[in-house]
Amino acid sequence: MEMAYIFWRFSRYSYDIIDTIEILNPVLDGDCDKTPVTEISYLVRNVMDLSLLSLRNKDETIVEKIYELDSIVDALYRKYLRDTINSEDRDIWSIHSRCYISNILILKYLERISDHACFLGDSISYLVTGRSSPRQ
Repeated sequence: MEMAYIFWRFSRYSYDIIDTIEILNPVLDGDCDKTPVTEISYLVRNVMDLSLLSLRNKDETIVEKIYELDSIVDALYRKYLRDTINSEDRDIWSIHSRCYISNILILKYLERISDHACFLGDSISYLVTGRSSPRQ
């Protein structure tokens, strides 16, 4: 049941990303820099791939790498959020607000997907070892 819920969360956050793009349409900003989204989505894809590989092979040794990548995703998300909020140039903020808001939302959804991949890693670790999360 826990694993099924995790896969449902993957799909729900993916849907939320599409919904954010459709509602905010950051392309209207013209110069919307999607670099942070691209970089973090690449990391999250790796986290998801590793969690699925771990599940497929029932290999709890991969879980530690999942946690490491998730920590990087968390740090990058928080950095982008801080940098955006603390931006000195308020004119740029108002011009590109659709872009910034969509990036922040998408990065948050990606960060949550990465967290759920860790939860899958926790489940795999429990499945293989019978012990609760190694992160505790």
